[in-house]
Amino acid sequence: MFLDDINKLKRIYEEVSEENRTLYRLQDEYKEIEEIECYITRIKNVEVNLDDLFNLKYIDFIMGKISNYNMEKLKRIMKIYLQLY
Repeated sequence: MFLDDINKLKRIYEEVSEENRTLYRLQDEYKEIEEIECYITRIKNVEVNLDDLFNLKYIDFIMGKISNYNMEKLKRIMKIYLQLY
C-alpha cells in the first residue's frame, strides 16, 4: 500500500516536472519573441528588401548592430510575422 502510494507520487512528480520544463522553455521562447518583436516594429515600414539584409553578417541600424545570431532569430520571427499579416 505504502509503496503503491510512493510510486503514484513519483509518476505525478515526473509528469509535473516535464510540464514545468515545458513551461520554462516556452517562457524563454516568448522572451526571445518579445525581444525580436522590438526589431520588427522598427523595420516593418522600411522600404528595403529584407532578403538582402538577411544575407549580411552585421546590420548597422540607428538602434545599434544586430549580430548574425540575432539575425537568425529575426528571420524566424519575420516568418511568423509575415504569416500573421
